[in-house]
Amino acid sequence: MKTKVAYVVMGVYSILLIVGIIFQNGALLNISTALAVVSAIAIQQNESRKEPDEREKFIVDRASTLSYLSLMTVILFGYIGNDILSFDQYLSLELIFQVLIGIGFMTFLSMYVYLSEKY
Repeated sequence: MKTKVAYVVMGVYSILLIVGIIFQNGALLNISTALAVVSAIAIQQNESRKEPDEREKFIVDRASTLSYLSLMTVILFGYIGNDILSFDQYLSLELIFQVLIGIGFMTFLSMYVYLSEKY
């Protein structure tokens, strides 16, 4: 997946997520989560169908680590925010997990693009 296509995918995901949350549209949230998962899988596919080199392994490993750390930070702040604001009364658990899954995969995609350009 090229860098420009990845930027377009991230933009479409952001728009679908924001509109889906604002209007509480489950279909848009499902589409945004599916887009995040499919794009993260597609970016890991090697075009040459050969064994990935060390650079590619490093980028995927580092991107997944950074994605995990950022998602855990969001979960921690969400836990603290839930204690203060108790927003779980207004949101369903399914919506929260769906948004977290999408954020995790999009963070992986953005870190992969960033590290690919950097190294």
